[in-house]
Amino acid sequence: MEGKDDGCISPQEGGTTRKPRRVGPDAKAKAGRTSATTDAAAQPGPDPTRDPVSDSPETCGGDHGGNTIGRAPGAAEPSSQETELEVDHDDLDPGIQACAAAGDGPDPALEPGHDVTPQRRARSRTKVAAALAAAAVLAGTAALGWLWKEQRDNEIAGRQALSAALRFTENLTTIDSANIDENFRETIDGSTGEFKEMYLKSSAALQQALRENKASAHGVVVESAIKSTSPDTVVVVLFVDQSVSNARAPEPRLDRSRVEVTMKKVDGRWLAAKVELP
Repeated sequence: MEGKDDGCISPQEGGTTRKPRRVGPDAKAKAGRTSATTDAAAQPGPDPTRDPVSDSPETCGGDHGGNTIGRAPGAAEPSSQETELEVDHDDLDPGIQACAAAGDGPDPALEPGHDVTPQRRARSRTKVAAALAAAAVLAGTAALGWLWKEQRDNEIAGRQALSAALRFTENLTTIDSANIDENFRETIDGSTGEFKEMYLKSSAALQQALRENKASAHGVVVESAIKSTSPDTVVVVLFVDQSVSNARAPEPRLDRSRVEVTMKKVDGRWLAAKVELP
């Protein structure tokens, strides 16, 4: 005979049926406490030789990696066929969650697919910009140096040409009938180009006229200025006072004239290439 599972006991002994005996609530509670006490006594106590820290069920990092839930002391090793325990990270301790966040995922910079080309391009662009800036500075310095040298060369040329023009103009406007040959040689020696050719052609007739009239003149440059300048050509403007006398007019007469002389640099010397009386 089968009994219902309602808290009654219906054992059979030797074919004799005994009447089921009901068990009250107090008896059930007592039986439960007795069973719990027996189970607790059967469990082994903590090992005093073990490190409580190493037996902690929660580990972070180390050789286990990631987040793991430790086993109770004395528990058996899990088999390979056991299903992996799923852990809800929201239920974990905040410290464990921080460790999990720090250990999850590889460094993206070390992944094979990570592209470092933009960083290299940025460094390359920086180097190119620095090189271009340095080249611009060097080019600007070279340009300034060239301009300074050109200006300095022009200043030197102007001073040298002006000094030569002063000597030439005073020789040209000074004549002594007793020393005509020497005056002409000095004028020819200080000239070149167009003016020299013209002066050589007319020198013989001019010398004859001066001798016949016993003419003499003395020129002095009172003002001078540079009109234009370049490394090999300088134009000079001069104001000359010239006193003239001859056999017909023995008293000296003062003439003032403006002379424009173009000086050319020939073999290191500044010579008069053109003389104008504007």
